[in-house]
Amino acid sequence: MPSRPWFTTGSRRTRFVAISGALTYVTGVLALSLDRYGLVGPTAVVAGLFAFALFRLWQARQNPAVLLVGDPFQLYLVAWPAVFAVAGVAGALERYVRNAVDERDTTESAG
Repeated sequence: MPSRPWFTTGSRRTRFVAISGALTYVTGVLALSLDRYGLVGPTAVVAGLFAFALFRLWQARQNPAVLLVGDPFQLYLVAWPAVFAVAGVAGALERYVRNAVDERDTTESAG
C-alpha cells in the first residue's frame, strides 16, 4: 500500500487550522500592501500562481495515469511560503520601479 504524503496525514481539524491560518496571514499582508502602498504585483502573483495550480489540478484529474505526490492544489498550499516570498519580491520590485519613475518625474518637472 503506498504511503500518503506527509501533508495529507493528520486530522482534518489540524489541516483546516493550518490552511486557514496561512491563508489569513497571506490575505492580510496582500490587503495591507494594496491599501497602504497601492501595490498590485503581489496580489497578481498570488492569484496567477493559484490559477496555475488549479489549471494543473484540472489537467491531472483528466489523466488518471499521472502519479503525483499530491495534487497541484495541495502542493500550492504546502508551498505557500515560497508563493509569499515570490509575491514579496514582486511587491518590492513594483515599489522600486514606482519610486524611480516618481523621482524621475519630479526632477523633470522641477528642471
